[in-house]
Amino acid sequence: LLENLSCNARLHHDMAHNALLLRFLVSTMRDQQAYALRVNAAKVLVNLTFSSPTLQQRVAEAGALPQAVRLLQASDPGLSRQGAWLLSHLTAGQGCAARGEVARQAEVLERLNHLLLHSADPATKARACEVVCNLARGDVGPHADLVRSGVVAPLLRLIDPKLEVRQEADVVAPALLALAALVKGGAATARGLLVEPSLTPHLAGILDY
Repeated sequence: LLENLSCNARLHHDMAHNALLLRFLVSTMRDQQAYALRVNAAKVLVNLTFSSPTLQQRVAEAGALPQAVRLLQASDPGLSRQGAWLLSHLTAGQGCAARGEVARQAEVLERLNHLLLHSADPATKARACEVVCNLARGDVGPHADLVRSGVVAPLLRLIDPKLEVRQEADVVAPALLALAALVKGGAATARGLLVEPSLTPHLAGILDY
């Protein structure tokens, strides 16, 4: 019921300002063992944080960020998908404080790289690309952490037009946005991307899609 109600954008403000509800959802993600309860609690928070930096910040302050990271790290594909999705919302707001916190966690960057390379779920890959893009839109500092984590290689693989089975457009688009955000990190980052031998051929191939 809460998941369905949270799909109504007119209810987002009141629901996200209900501290008891937020505590319940965060604690459900943290403490419940039942798969469906954890996934549905994450879905409600994803809905509440859609396109509203204010509500994203409020949900993050309620303690949702560590639980989103925990879901991201889960071995179950359904849980990791919801974790990536919630994380992509919590790091989306302009000036979002969560960006720096997430970018400093090496294990999170490593997990994002793993999902970009090995997840069989297009939605998970797309959400992971969105998280990388959001982190790269913050201060210049996280750009170096992202590049050092090795995120460029899996992003380039996602946009490779010569793969036997091309990635879906819903994956290629956020991967391109993530690369574009990384380029804006400064001249050093841009130069680092330009020396990647596959970058220009991949982009040229995409223009021929």
